[in-house]
Amino acid sequence: MRIQSIDLIRGVAILGILLMNIYSLGMLEFDYVLLSPSPLSDKIVISLNALFFDGRFRTLLCLVFGAGLAIQYHKLNNEQQNYQALIKARLHWLLLFGFLHTVFIYAGDILFMYAVSALFIVDKLSLAAEEMRKKALVYICIGWVIGLLIACFAALFPDQQVFYRDSAEYLEAHNLWYGSYLFQIEMQFYAWLIGLAVIPTFFFLQISGVMLLGGYLYKTDFFTQGLSAKTMLKLCVIASLIIGLDIYLRMVNEHRYFLLSHELANISGLFVGLVYASFLVKFVQANSAKVKLGLNWLSNAGKLSLTLYLTQSICMAILLRYIMPEFHLTAVRVDYLLIAAVFIAIQLLCTQMYFKCFNQGPFEWLWRKLTLTTHRKVPKKAVEGETA
Repeated sequence: MRIQSIDLIRGVAILGILLMNIYSLGMLEFDYVLLSPSPLSDKIVISLNALFFDGRFRTLLCLVFGAGLAIQYHKLNNEQQNYQALIKARLHWLLLFGFLHTVFIYAGDILFMYAVSALFIVDKLSLAAEEMRKKALVYICIGWVIGLLIACFAALFPDQQVFYRDSAEYLEAHNLWYGSYLFQIEMQFYAWLIGLAVIPTFFFLQISGVMLLGGYLYKTDFFTQGLSAKTMLKLCVIASLIIGLDIYLRMVNEHRYFLLSHELANISGLFVGLVYASFLVKFVQANSAKVKLGLNWLSNAGKLSLTLYLTQSICMAILLRYIMPEFHLTAVRVDYLLIAAVFIAIQLLCTQMYFKCFNQGPFEWLWRKLTLTTHRKVPKKAVEGETA
């Protein structure tokens, strides 16, 4: 039986992550390039991102990914199956999906990193809950410390060159990027190689730790009970202090403190993400018919998370690179968010229509089929439960 709160959290995360990715789906190299002067609306959006979005959806995805791994372990272990063989087979295919997605569509891919991080913790799924929690916190804290040290060092020796939208350097890069798809593939392949070098560092440890924490939360019934109001309040207070520093750095010099701000967003994202997840868990318990209708829509999105994530990249790449390449020369942050909001609404609507005819997403079906083809001796029912 599926746990609705996990599907719900996954649905919110996978739709919300487009609000962050939308800036780089058109042109990854520069993400969002500053206008000169920067409009007030940009500063407002930056503050809202720091408060509600940055790092939050990544945390939610990592938590439910780890919970999904723990669910698969529990089911396979009860059936006396070799859980590592099957889970590793699934993750190996996810590595391939991530590689293809990175090189041919979007170099901001998360699938490859998630697969590597998950492979790192597969053998730890059998740990007792408390031991799993301790290891998760160790990985997360080490990742935070290394990340903060690197970010502080970068802030001490910042790159003095700041690109603006009307600069000759940006216009040259813009024309080069949109002039050839082969050039895009080449640059995205280089980005994948850089990602391989980054994987062993702090970000990998953070992801692995949060996934392991998700497994711990599943074992301790978090996804059916949530957190107490007192615990949620403590998390909000801690997050508020970190967010306040993050917003201050962004307002002082967004370019110079970019890495430090990014790392602070990851740290606050864990605390806020846990609050979001707990809130959604408690929402599932609501009795209102209207509330449950909305939850079902978002839960269905969670069941199609891989398909929605990949179609976001494909559709937005087509739109922003080939249909509207000049959009990036003048668009402000609000313009990007409007596109993301419209596409999120379209995905929600299409998801409901899709489930009237099918019960599994196309990419989810392909992932499952490839896994079964690789490991025919694994019973079919072993992979029909929760999706990691």
